[in-house]
Amino acid sequence: MSETAADIEAERELTLARLITDYQTTFGSDEGARVLADLTRHFDPMRAVFCSATQFDLARAAVSDGQRQVLIHIFMHVSREITRDGKVGRLLPKVILPEMPESTPLPELP
Repeated sequence: MSETAADIEAERELTLARLITDYQTTFGSDEGARVLADLTRHFDPMRAVFCSATQFDLARAAVSDGQRQVLIHIFMHVSREITRDGKVGRLLPKVILPEMPESTPLPELP
C-alpha cells in the first residue's frame, strides 16, 4: 500500500507540529528562556551582518550570518501557533523574552 501525496504532507505537518511544540516547551521554560536571552545578547539577530567596506571579512560575515540564522530559526518555531487539531498555524505577533538584568553574572569560561 503506497502513501498518497496527501498522506505524506499530513505526516510532514504532524512532524513539524511536534518539533515546534518541542521548541516551545524547551525555550518556554525558565531555563530555556534564560538560554535564549543569553544567545540573543551574544548573537543579536537584529545586528548588521556586514561591517564597513574597508573592514569587510567574508568569513566573519558568514559566521555572523549563521549565528543570526540559528536564532531566527528558533524564534520562528517558538512563535508559531499550533491549532487545536495539531496543525501548524500562523506566526504569533510577538515573542516575549524575559529581561535579563545587566548585573546577572555570566559563568567564566575555562
